[in-house]
Amino acid sequence: MMTEKRSDNQRIDPLTSLRFIAATLVIAYHGKGHFVFFDEMPEQLAYTQPVCFFFLLSGFILTYVYRHMDNFVQIKDCWIKRFARIWPLHITIFLMRFFMFPKYLLTFPGTANKTLVLLANITMLHGWVPLFQFFFSYNAPSWSISTEFFFYLAFPFILPRLIKHPFLTLLGAFAINAAAIYFCNLYQFPEINEAGIELRGLLYIIPPPRLFEFVLGMALARLYLGPLQKLNLSKPMATLLELVAVALTAYLMWNTRAIAAQAASLSWIGPAGGYWFINTGVPLLGFCLTILIMGLNRGWLSSLLSLPLLVFLGEISYSVYLLHHPLLCYHGLYFSQYRSQEAFYLFLAILILMSHLMFQFVEAPMRRFIISGATKLLNKSLVRPEKPKAERKWSRQNSLYLVEAVLLAILLYIAHPGLTTLSAAQAQASANNNLVLKTAFDQDLTLLSAVKERKGERLSLIWQAEKPFKSSQFLNIQYLDQDGKNLSTQVVRLTPGEKKIAAGTIWREEIDLLPAYQSQTKKLGLVIYESATNIKTARLIAEGQMAMQGQGGEFSPSYKIDEDNHRLIFNW
Repeated sequence: MMTEKRSDNQRIDPLTSLRFIAATLVIAYHGKGHFVFFDEMPEQLAYTQPVCFFFLLSGFILTYVYRHMDNFVQIKDCWIKRFARIWPLHITIFLMRFFMFPKYLLTFPGTANKTLVLLANITMLHGWVPLFQFFFSYNAPSWSISTEFFFYLAFPFILPRLIKHPFLTLLGAFAINAAAIYFCNLYQFPEINEAGIELRGLLYIIPPPRLFEFVLGMALARLYLGPLQKLNLSKPMATLLELVAVALTAYLMWNTRAIAAQAASLSWIGPAGGYWFINTGVPLLGFCLTILIMGLNRGWLSSLLSLPLLVFLGEISYSVYLLHHPLLCYHGLYFSQYRSQEAFYLFLAILILMSHLMFQFVEAPMRRFIISGATKLLNKSLVRPEKPKAERKWSRQNSLYLVEAVLLAILLYIAHPGLTTLSAAQAQASANNNLVLKTAFDQDLTLLSAVKERKGERLSLIWQAEKPFKSSQFLNIQYLDQDGKNLSTQVVRLTPGEKKIAAGTIWREEIDLLPAYQSQTKKLGLVIYESATNIKTARLIAEGQMAMQGQGGEFSPSYKIDEDNHRLIFNW
C-alpha cells in the first residue's frame, strides 16, 4: 500500500484511487455489527479479498518504481524507503491504541507471552506468527503491514530472478502456496481456532503463502512496462476494456463463495483450497486485469478515477486502513448504542479528517525524516553543511490544517454525547408508551421506562441511579422469539461518555437496534453486566405491578423477571 508514482514523479492516479475503494471494503467487513449501514451490506461478498488486491498492487508498484536491482546501494535505498513508508504510521497508531485501551483489547486471551506479542508488533513481525494472539493483537489490520514488510525485504532478491526467469519465479511462488494448502488439508486444520493453529493463520496471514500474489503483481508490472505500452488504444476501446475488467472483478467477487464451494468439492483442492479460493483465488484474474487496464489510464472510467477527490482519498488510504479499526473498537466499547446512518456518517467524517492529518503530520514528515537521517548515517560523504533555515511564514495550507483540526475537535465532541438528564416530571411524561414499569437492578440503578421508537428501530430507556454509579457496566440486549429463543444479542455500554453518576440522576439512553432481527423479535431481554464478558451477579427485583397499558385502558401481563438468568424480559 504505497503511493503510486511514475519515474517522472507523476502518479498513476486510477490505481491510487482504487486503493481507497479497496480499503472501504475492508472497513465494511470490520464495521458489521457497529453501524446499520454495514449490516445491510450483501453477505455473499468476501470482504477479505481487498487484501489480495493490496498485495498485487504492492508488487506492481515496487517493480514499476525499482525496475532493476543491480547493486547493494539500490537495495539499501529500497529498504530504507519502504521502512520509512510503513513503520512510522504503524507505530503511531499502535501507541494510540495502547493508550486508548489500557485495560481492553490489547491482546487476545491465550497462552502467548505478552512481551513477545508487544515486541512483535513494534518490529512489524506479528503477522509472521500463525497464532491468533499475535497476528490480531493490538491493531488487527496491521497484520497485512507485517506481511508487506516481509515482501519488502524479499523484493530485491526476487526482482533479478523475475527478470531472468519470469515463469519459473512465478511457478516457485505458487508452489509455496500449493504446498501450504496441501499441508493444511493433510492435517485438517480448522478455519478458525483462536487457541491454536488454524487455516486463517497458515493461508491468509503469514507471508509465504501470500508471496504468490506479490510476485504476480511484480510480473504484471513487467508486462505493463513492456508489451502493454505498445498498445494503441482509442478512448472508447480503452473504456470498454476498463468496463470488462471491472465487470469481471464484480462478478467474481459476487459469486466467490459459490465458485469456491465447487472448487472445494474436488478432492485434490479440499477445504483448505476452498478457503484459499474465497480469499484469493477467485478474484485474482479480475484484480490483475483491473490493475493492468486502469494503470494505462486511457479510458473514461480511469479518467473518473483520476478526479482530485478520489486521488486525495487514495493518498490517505494507508492512514484510513490503519486508523479505522481502533476507531471502530472505540465505538464498540463506549458508544455501541449509536448505530444509525447518521452515526456512520459522523464516524466516516472523523476517520477521513484524522487520516488526512495523520498523512500530513506523521506519514509524510516521518518518511522524509527517516530517509534523510538514514542517508546521512549511511552515506556520510553526502552530508552537506546545513543552510540557515529560512523564516517560515504562515501559509494558506497551514490555515487549512488548522480548520481541519478544529472541525475534527467539533466532530469528536459531537461523537461523545453526555447523558441526557431528565427531571422526575420529564421522566414521567416520557413514559406514555412504556413497555415496562419501574424495575430495580441490584439496588444500583432502576429502569423507569422502556419505549419503542422509529417503528422498532430504536429502544429508548430511562434510568435512575439509586446510589453513585460507575459507568463500567454493560447492557446485554437479547432478541427473543415468541418462545423465548435467543435470536441474537447486542452489548452496549451504559452511560456512554460518563465515568461516574451521582445518586438520584435520571437519564435517557437511546439504542439503535439490530435491523436483521426486528421482524422475528417478539420479546427483549435486558441483562446488566459488570464487563462485556462477565455477567454481574445481580438480583433483579420488580417494584410494583409488572404490566403494560393495553387496549381499552386494561392492564395485561407483559413481562417477567427471569430469576435464573438474571434478566428482565418484556414484550416487543
